[in-house]
Amino acid sequence: ERDDAWLDFSELHPLDDGSFVWLALRDGHRHLDRRDGQTGALVTPLTRGEWDVFGVAGQHDDGTGLAIYFIGNQDAVLDRQLYRVVGDSITRVTKDDGVHEINAERLEHGFIDVWSANGVLPSAQVRSVAGNIIGELPVPHDADLESLKIRPMEMITLTGEVELHGALLKPRNLEPGKRYPVLVQVYGGPGVQKIDNSYDPRLLWQHLADRGVAVFQIDNRGSKGR
Repeated sequence: ERDDAWLDFSELHPLDDGSFVWLALRDGHRHLDRRDGQTGALVTPLTRGEWDVFGVAGQHDDGTGLAIYFIGNQDAVLDRQLYRVVGDSITRVTKDDGVHEINAERLEHGFIDVWSANGVLPSAQVRSVAGNIIGELPVPHDADLESLKIRPMEMITLTGEVELHGALLKPRNLEPGKRYPVLVQVYGGPGVQKIDNSYDPRLLWQHLADRGVAVFQIDNRGSKGR
């Protein structure tokens, strides 16, 4: 890889045939290539499109061809799903909308899927390589969680030259016609995504909203996953 301005470190996953899977920036998005193990030359692109790959979970060959499993947001910008690619065919493995955190040592034995969504508490399941549930793992919650009366964020989409995604938490008891102060949370740096479809109590937001202050945040154009 070469660029006159900037290169991020990329993931490299060796394959049994001597080639390797390479995660790199392509046309403004991070995608997977299969590359020659000796020269680094492109053998074939594995993923392409107006979406991003966030990491490789592993590889598995069930007899129908080598499948590379990866985390991506092909179906929704705010989600993280597990997909598999065989040749040029991509299949989604996890089904629930939201953010899936995948832990896999050897995919032939399955993987751990920690899943949550906006307003939905995390759960943890052991799944087969096909995505079927094998078992549940306990996810204990703090005893005082219910007493906090945490509310989910209102997800906001702003459309214009580009589509931007944000979140809003209004004061709990809004009075018609009354004006309220708004705190705008800002992070303008690259490589970070603050708004996604995961469970996040945002306790500071809850504290402020319960005291009459609306809180708003939006991911800018340089954000991760865009």
